[in-house]
Amino acid sequence: MLRAVSVFAILAVCAHSLSAQIIPFDSSAWNIEAATHQIMDYRGEQALFIKGGAAVLNAPAFTNGEIEFDIAFSGERTFTGVRWRITGPGNWEEFYFRPHLSGMPDANQYTPVNNGFAGWQLYHGPQFSAPIRYRNNEWQHVRVVFRDDLADIYVDSEEPVLTVDLMRAVEPGSIAVYAGGLAPTYFANFEYRADDAVAVVGTPKPREAAGAGTVTSWMVSNPFVESSLEGLTPLPEVVNELTWQNVDADVAGITKPGGRLGARGRSEHCICEGERTDRLRSNRDSAIRLQRPRSRLSERHPPLFRLEPLRVARLPLPGHNRVV
Repeated sequence: MLRAVSVFAILAVCAHSLSAQIIPFDSSAWNIEAATHQIMDYRGEQALFIKGGAAVLNAPAFTNGEIEFDIAFSGERTFTGVRWRITGPGNWEEFYFRPHLSGMPDANQYTPVNNGFAGWQLYHGPQFSAPIRYRNNEWQHVRVVFRDDLADIYVDSEEPVLTVDLMRAVEPGSIAVYAGGLAPTYFANFEYRADDAVAVVGTPKPREAAGAGTVTSWMVSNPFVESSLEGLTPLPEVVNELTWQNVDADVAGITKPGGRLGARGRSEHCICEGERTDRLRSNRDSAIRLQRPRSRLSERHPPLFRLEPLRVARLPLPGHNRVV
């Protein structure tokens, strides 16, 4: 019996080693673009020294699995971490460290990134961060396990320090590590494993429900060229020619129109209609963000608001809100 258990253990270790091998940063498997980077020895490990950029792994895209690596940084202010399910420029899931906030409630954070906009101002609090005290200039081990819409984050721990609800669509993508431009980071002993059966063992903390008056249901149009609105006030003809899709807010009241808003930039726009309300939630990613423009409007027209990037809302209208 002992021999059988030993053989099973050896086979299990071999299977893991075949599917999750350390990928040296001097390997051609990496595409590194950064203001500064160097492969060097640091505290006994072959490491990637990087500042102001990212190292993207050239490997087949995958949906579920785990990532492990060692990370070292000083206590200087910067933002550095890991990205997964990268589906294109500016679109991925991310967990990052704030070394200068060691031990604080926001010492780190999970955030979705959509069209180049990180949602860190929306997805904040104990549901998305953990008050970890860092050991500056020493190796700390990080493990990220993700399956479907959940992820466990381990930092020098046997149990997850954080379990999060992932906010982007579940789809395959690539992986990367990165460091901001304020201070460098060292990475070493990077490995990953694609595994649709990987286990997320933690439970996310419940999010605070949206308050009364929050817009919770929107009709979102297809994107269209901004110039087609020139000289049109009001917009009934444009509205009637568009196609519409219902988009509901999540439990916290955050609406994510997502792909229907098009790529980041100023060339495409959309119109959103929502149930009438006296409160709108603001954000920094593809959810609805409104801000009051500087110009004064006549009493004849309803007030205008701007939705980044460059979309305009007319409020209030009889029975509903509208965002262009």
